[in-house]
Amino acid sequence: MGHARALVALADARAQRHIAREIRAQDLSVRETEALVKRLTAPKQPPPTTPNDNDVHTKAAEERLRLSLGTRVRIVRSGKGGRIEVNFSSENELQRLYEQLTRRG
Repeated sequence: MGHARALVALADARAQRHIAREIRAQDLSVRETEALVKRLTAPKQPPPTTPNDNDVHTKAAEERLRLSLGTRVRIVRSGKGGRIEVNFSSENELQRLYEQLTRRG
């Protein structure tokens, strides 16, 4: 009875039959069936977009930093803040970047 009540939430009869077979095959409890149906009927979340995907100012800043530092640079925005990722391929390159970034004047 509980399994059937959970399946009624699925509007499509074909989907109901398919899930009913899954319930039997996996010997799901009523609670597990309810959770499965809830996952299937939940609205799909669009993939998160990062603000700097299309931001020309951010892309320009990345390019300027890349030219200045001589390595790949990525600006990742998160809310009002974010982070700057600077790639390096060796210990020597890390040392060079460190010196360049901490140099005064």
